Formats: sequence, C-alpha cells, structure tokens
Amino acid sequence: SGWAGNNVALVRVQYDREQHKLLQAEPLIVRTATATGKLSEPLATRLQGYLTAVDKKYHTPLAVNDQDLPYERRSIEERACADVLLDLVRQKAGARVALCNGGGFRTGLARGQVTLADVLKVWPFKDDLYLADISGRVLKAAVTNGLETNERGLLRFSGLKVVGRVNGPAAGRISSITFSDGTPVEDNRDYK
Repeated sequence: SGWAGNNVALVRVQYDREQHKLLQAEPLIVRTATATGKLSEPLATRLQGYLTAVDKKYHTPLAVNDQDLPYERRSIEERACADVLLDLVRQKAGARVALCNGGGFRTGLARGQVTLADVLKVWPFKDDLYLADISGRVLKAAVTNGLETNERGLLRFSGLKVVGRVNGPAAGRISSITFSDGTPVEDNRDYK
C-alpha cells in the first residue's frame, strides 16, 4: 500500500457466505522501513518479489537533473521545480500553455538522478492531463484569477510571460499577459 513500497498491507476478513455479510475486518499495515521481526519463508519469498518489482518501478533512474530545483509552496514568484515540470507537461502534450494548481507541488527536486519516487514526492497527486482549446479571454481570466487569489493555492503555468507587481495587493496585481516568446494573447482566438 502507499506508493513506492512504503507499506505492506493485509486485511483479514470473516465473511458469511450464506448471509452475504461481512462479519469482521482486521486491517494491518506495516511500514517496510521500520518493520522488525522474522517473516515465514513463503511470505518472505513472496514479499521479496513484490518489493523487487516496486523498487524497479519507483527507483529506476528516468533522467538526470543537473541542478537543485527548490520549491516554496506559498509564493507567487516563479519556482524552478514547478517551471521545469510544467514545461515538460506542456511539451509532452504539444500545447502552447500549461496551467496547474500550485498547491499540487509539495517539494523541490535535488540535483542527481531522478526516479518516479522523486517525481511523486514533488507532485504526489494523480492529476489528469486535459488538453483543451480555450479563448485568449478565458486564458487571461484564469491566469489573473489564479495569481490574484491566494485562497486555493497559486496558479503555476508554462508558456506564458506575466508582468505585474509580485508584492502588490492581489487585486490588480497583473499588468500584462503574453506568450513566452512575446506574442500577444488575443482575446478572441482559441489556444491549446
């Protein structure tokens, strides 16, 4: 259970087949990092196969990060970790812009080899990627709302250049929104 093999879970149940009724359920969760004691040989063998598969999936290097990418959650300034991950999402989706709730990022990414476990520490939620066509007017409104409202976590984005007063009052903080290359975002044009 958990992710990256952090826990081993077992649920013992007692079920009455005639009445089609669950009589008892006893859950047991053991953290693999702190587990002590000796397992029976059949269970140890079975568990080792599982742990080997989990280790391969979550701890096989996917890439190499050549610099520390810090992240501070409640900040409106750009954060390298969110920028890099959203740039990758945008490129993979073939989109002009990527938007994401900044509250979804939890930590930075250290220099060195990057594994799936590392990515899940940074971005631990099973968020879905949606590719949509939206008008420039809606895009600008979403960015403005996401950067002027601190209640739900700050918006993170890729593919845009936003100019404004970072430390100014939330209302009216943004003075212009263009694409990263300086191209204007046109209100009546659709973008992916």
